[in-house]
Amino acid sequence: MSHSTTDATTASTATAPSPTDVARADSFRRRVAGCCLVLAPVAFSAAELLAPEAGNDAASVYAGWAGHRAPGLVAAFVGLAATILFLPGFFGLLGPVVGRGRRVGHIAMGTLLYGLVMAHAALTGVNLVFYAATSPSVDRASALRVMDSLMTDAGAAAPLLLGHYVFTLGVLLVGVAVVRSGQFSRWAGWTVVAAVVSDVVVGFLPVDGVVGDLVSGALLVAGFATLGVQLMGRRPAVGDRLAQ
Repeated sequence: MSHSTTDATTASTATAPSPTDVARADSFRRRVAGCCLVLAPVAFSAAELLAPEAGNDAASVYAGWAGHRAPGLVAAFVGLAATILFLPGFFGLLGPVVGRGRRVGHIAMGTLLYGLVMAHAALTGVNLVFYAATSPSVDRASALRVMDSLMTDAGAAAPLLLGHYVFTLGVLLVGVAVVRSGQFSRWAGWTVVAAVVSDVVVGFLPVDGVVGDLVSGALLVAGFATLGVQLMGRRPAVGDRLAQ
């Protein structure tokens, strides 16, 4: 009995990772998450600018996509890349957010997951349908019926539309969590908040939508790029290890 206990203890000790291995793995994860957080808003803003201009009805959406099919296709895949990059970036950023920002950070992560999946990943599929429907080989009347169904069917459109607003709320809460936690530069958190607020405010002003995308996109890139760089160079604190 004593021999088997000793052997089990020895085997457990032999397979346990050393503090150096744990530190290296943590450093690698932080660098990857930080890099994703720098690149994701760039891809997100590029997709917003490349996407075809369209209204709220099938005819205007068809016209927008028919005239800009190639940029629309690029925008769809660049937007999907932003979704893929945002996921590890947000997880890495919100991991060290403890204390006063912890609860807000948890809510933010939940809203971001829904928003990224429904408003961005799923929306890529819709955009690919628009791309295919506006092909010269597809009958325009048939394409309009498909596009109108996608846009007006509550079962298909409502979850995607809700995802857009939920994602916006999630980004706002990320900025608030960063500011409240004090783990990163507060001004970077306020910059993320300003990106969301400017996007909403400009939407009510009589200005070109591209102006709003440029302003909010620049603020989003500045805020998240700063947080990503800080995350890559951050040393985990005792509270971070306990939180893990």
